[in-house]
Amino acid sequence: MSSVTHYEGGQRAPDYRVTLTLYRVAREAGRKELATFFLDQINTRQVAVPFQTDSERENLLALQAILSDARFQNLRGPLEDLLAPVKAYLKRTAKRRQKGPIENGSTIR
Repeated sequence: MSSVTHYEGGQRAPDYRVTLTLYRVAREAGRKELATFFLDQINTRQVAVPFQTDSERENLLALQAILSDARFQNLRGPLEDLLAPVKAYLKRTAKRRQKGPIENGSTIR
């Protein structure tokens, strides 16, 4: 949480990944007010999201609009259906990474 001081003092400008990590850490630490602050930073687009291509930028902005703009709330259900298999895959692969060493002594990467 010492990194928060750098952001509060204006010494660093947050990017999306850092802000998301700080949000998760604050939430896990039970710092609800701090978690809310970081989530607000993300939701109000006050942090930079790194994009690889213009198409990726457009897709991520559209996704953010669906998730945060009431005008697009009718698309949230279909989006959730579309993302469900991807989320399940990511969850499975994250669990495999957390298990660490496997029977033959190597690790899953």
